[in-house]
Amino acid sequence: MHLVPRALAWFRYTAFTTWAFGLLYFLTVALEVGMADYLASPAGKSILIGGVLGTIMFLNVWGIIWPNQKKIIAATTETVTNQTPAPAEQPKWARRALLASRTNTMLSIPMLFFMIASAHMGSLWG
Repeated sequence: MHLVPRALAWFRYTAFTTWAFGLLYFLTVALEVGMADYLASPAGKSILIGGVLGTIMFLNVWGIIWPNQKKIIAATTETVTNQTPAPAEQPKWARRALLASRTNTMLSIPMLFFMIASAHMGSLWG
């Protein structure tokens, strides 16, 4: 029973670390070049879109997926240890976590595209 929460913690903190380093990268480059100039550049536009997509993904993990997974883990543990029936809300929790997870999967390709485009596709914006 301890493996699942530990594995999910790795996913959560990996999402946080990725988001935090992405924000650090954006701020470092933007402050070096100048925020207005960077945001007006093709690289700045691309990295900003990728960053917004990454932020949505990060918020999905921490705000939707993880809270619902905590409820499911607690209910499953309760069912196994005390032989109590599963809560009626458990399918709703699973559905919410599933939809947020699928959303993250669908956002990952465009996020990676815009992150890579910031360095390699300067002509993307005109």
